[in-house]
Amino acid sequence: MSPIKEGVERGQVRLRQLDYYFGVPLCRVLGWFRPSRELPATAPRKVGVMIFGAIGDALLASTILDSLRKAFPDSHLLLFLSRANKGVADLIFQYDQMEVVDVTAPWRAIPKLRNNAVDLLVDTSQWPRVSALLSFFSGARYCVGFKTQGQHRHYLYDRVEEHSAYKHELENFRSLAVRAGGHEGSLPSLTPPMAFDAEQYGIHSPYIVIHPWAAGFMSELREWPRENWVTLINALSRYGVDLVVTGGHADTAPAESLLKDISSHCPVISLAGKLTLSELRNCLAGSLGVVSVNTGVMHLASLLGVRVISLNGPTNAERWGGVGDHVFNLNVKPEDGGGFLNLGFEYPDDAVNVMGMIVPERVLEACVSHIFSASEK
Repeated sequence: MSPIKEGVERGQVRLRQLDYYFGVPLCRVLGWFRPSRELPATAPRKVGVMIFGAIGDALLASTILDSLRKAFPDSHLLLFLSRANKGVADLIFQYDQMEVVDVTAPWRAIPKLRNNAVDLLVDTSQWPRVSALLSFFSGARYCVGFKTQGQHRHYLYDRVEEHSAYKHELENFRSLAVRAGGHEGSLPSLTPPMAFDAEQYGIHSPYIVIHPWAAGFMSELREWPRENWVTLINALSRYGVDLVVTGGHADTAPAESLLKDISSHCPVISLAGKLTLSELRNCLAGSLGVVSVNTGVMHLASLLGVRVISLNGPTNAERWGGVGDHVFNLNVKPEDGGGFLNLGFEYPDDAVNVMGMIVPERVLEACVSHIFSASEK
């Protein structure tokens, strides 16, 4: 593990420990003093939605915006994002105002929320206690959030929705929206993509996007072995397409290093660190298909309707797989050590990387049947 990633993950562990050991007793004690309130009978004048999760979570949670907008068309809809995911505001719509909240500094976050106090507040977080505490102190007249097994955070909400480990997270978000008075059957609220000027980046043929990088806690255990990407990219190049490697700024050096191992005759370029989230959306939408590990980029591509090959490994695809029939999930069976991630942090102490059990031949076959064959129809 690199020193940078190791430092980030250690910081995440410390934050989760603080959140648990201080947050649980605070939620329990403050819950005793929470007044009993009823959901207002009239439509709320101001509605707030707190979305503090990573990009993939945030895109799925945007379905709540659609649900609440349909239920309360005349209400002012505020979207509260974190500093870490504020870029997602460029990918979604159906909100009137966006505010960035520093969830790592509650002493700054609470005044920000109280200055934008709403009549109805929906907290989309599944396990952090800090977001439940922010809801409690936000000044909102009525708060709705998840009751997640073993997380001891639901005491601070006026109304709770049972979070289920047995259905897709999109369905959990839809249920939460309905619990808050929203419409059923809502859809993620993505802004439509614009044309992508591929030639500007040296792409002159139809292209497939390759996204090898995961993010967040223990992300290296959700990444496919480097040598497998080399084998797959070299094999895909024989099908007359360009290959585009995407990633964030932190992935720039790893992407350039990966390209050095690719055959010099392979039409592959790296756009890692070169695209904004909006430009990445356009790039994904203009591609023949996307091959990605299970991360926010995979969810963005699937919600755009792009043909996606998702490499899931430890991630439970039934909980966090891409949405739609155009997504082809390649999984590692639970009996082989895969599919155990529910909330994202349930790694055993002796966790090993099971992603290598998804072999390149299997991924290439999925690309041929799911991407190339479909593009010929």
